[in-house]
Amino acid sequence: MVNGTWPAFWMLGTNINTVGWATCGEIDIMEHVNTTNTILGTMHWNDNGNTQYGLSTTTTPGDFHVYAVEWDANSINWYVDNTLYCTGNIANNINNTGAFQNPFYIILNLAIGGDLPGNTIGTLPATMLVDYVHVYKGVTATGPPIGQTITLKGFNNDYVSGEDGTTAMTCTRTTPSTWEQFLVVDAGNGKVALESMGKYVSSENGTMPITCNRTSYSTWEEFTWGINADGTITLQGNNGDYISSEDGTQAMTCNRTTASGWESFAVNQ
Repeated sequence: MVNGTWPAFWMLGTNINTVGWATCGEIDIMEHVNTTNTILGTMHWNDNGNTQYGLSTTTTPGDFHVYAVEWDANSINWYVDNTLYCTGNIANNINNTGAFQNPFYIILNLAIGGDLPGNTIGTLPATMLVDYVHVYKGVTATGPPIGQTITLKGFNNDYVSGEDGTTAMTCTRTTPSTWEQFLVVDAGNGKVALESMGKYVSSENGTMPITCNRTSYSTWEEFTWGINADGTITLQGNNGDYISSEDGTQAMTCNRTTASGWESFAVNQ
């Protein structure tokens, strides 16, 4: 940390070149200024001029931390190391916040001097280190997208199909349609159920290929939703084993004791 530095992890609306700032919207995932232990999370938009809302939290900026926002149609939530410290309301264009319903792009930069840190600069050079940047669509770092309808793409780049509940499930569809859409249901106790065409996915307790033909969910239809470092997810049955796409070469199963490529699925891709 050096006086006069201004490292930031932030986003701007992709329409900035046509509507300008702050009409395009800005989301500051993380800003740090000078040598304090304060981290800022802020949103900017246009409501009869530049309007902003945000809060701060205390951390150790010289160490690695996970800085994140969870952003949907209703709110923007700021986290440091999975701890929520700020929520911004953007539902129904409240206070002219419609900019936050549009696409944004990510920026990471280390500014020297400026409005926030001032222009008294300490000893340079200074370095901003970034370990990784992840973007998750339809899934959050803290849990499954309960209440959302999703698609699941396997390691073979094909989509999981419920097969309308008439045969064992496969991962062979090159494009998703009705049978390849699944509603994520909160099954309680940290578990989820997956519903397609009014029927639920069953692990069949790992004894035979999985199906999507249950009219209600119970033990075999409940799964633990896991998140991998690359943003893909895993589904672990109550038998302790993982659902596998079988690389699209045969009907899907829930009998893998560990999760690897065939047991990982991309959400809404």
